[in-house]
Amino acid sequence: MPPRHNPATRYPHPQAVLDDASLSPAQKAELLAEWALDLGDRSAASDEGMASPSPARTDRDVQMLDRVIAAQTSLEAATAPPQPDAPAKPIS
Repeated sequence: MPPRHNPATRYPHPQAVLDDASLSPAQKAELLAEWALDLGDRSAASDEGMASPSPARTDRDVQMLDRVIAAQTSLEAATAPPQPDAPAKPIS
């Protein structure tokens, strides 16, 4: 996958990235990170007056960023190694 590929052109929503069985967890994480970066860049440009998106587009971007972050969290939870059980407290 070439760098700076806009995942939004290939996937209708972040969950579709998670559902794509042809991608490894690392590839999914990369796509979601790229998606979040694209949305953040667009927001920064708007904040600096470099773009003048409509308020509706800004709201959609914020909502999409929330969905991307939720997908990243879900992916991290699904791929995290299991945590060892906490040691039992000794009986005194």
